Amino acid sequence: MISQSLIKEIWSDSPCDYRIKLMLNGEQSEPSLSMLYGLYFEHHLIGGTRDGSEPKLPTLKSGKLTKAQEDLDALVVQAKNAMDGHNIVIEECQPFYKWEDVSGHLDFVGTFDDEKAIFDVKWTATKETDRYHGWGDISNKFSAKLQATHYVYLYMMCKGKHVPFYFLIFGNSGWMKFAKFEISAHELKEHEKTISIAQNKLFDMELNGFNPSPHRNKCRSCYFKNSCSFKSDLPIIEKFTI
Repeated sequence: MISQSLIKEIWSDSPCDYRIKLMLNGEQSEPSLSMLYGLYFEHHLIGGTRDGSEPKLPTLKSGKLTKAQEDLDALVVQAKNAMDGHNIVIEECQPFYKWEDVSGHLDFVGTFDDEKAIFDVKWTATKETDRYHGWGDISNKFSAKLQATHYVYLYMMCKGKHVPFYFLIFGNSGWMKFAKFEISAHELKEHEKTISIAQNKLFDMELNGFNPSPHRNKCRSCYFKNSCSFKSDLPIIEKFTI
């Protein structure tokens, strides 16, 4: 299945074929603490996460909530107020859509001032102005444009409706940013080409046996690092001739 996450991995600077195989097989990875915070926030804001279970955060030895969880709970209240203030209504929570070989797991489909739209919730510990690792420059963020385009394309194929896409971004320090993407017919046509290229690349990877390409800088940030038998702690040798 061609998901936006799979396309993003295929187009990354140093894709690992074996990691892509694990993604295709639905291999589950252990979430980092930061990811767990995001899942907890999402669950309590919109009423669910992808796997349907409520994420459990670590507590203090006394059993009391940590400061981090208290901050998340407070941010959920503020986020709900912001969504209500913009008249955002949830109609489908965590729906899964599939059309031919293309798939996507949306956070929710609903309305923004009575206009049908697709929504994605983001919790982040980054600063509002962080343009390199965060959401300070959304218009030039490849992963954001890809996700918005992929979900709008998929929804249109499944429902026959061309709708806008919103990122609802909430910073742990309290900042918020709502970003609307209106995807043109031209970009949707270009995305069809991207999907076709991804399918061809996957076919080549399968023919070659989904070879791993382990090296320290890639493996240390991989979701599957704790279970992958090919993980390496060694850096690659970069060669230069002068």
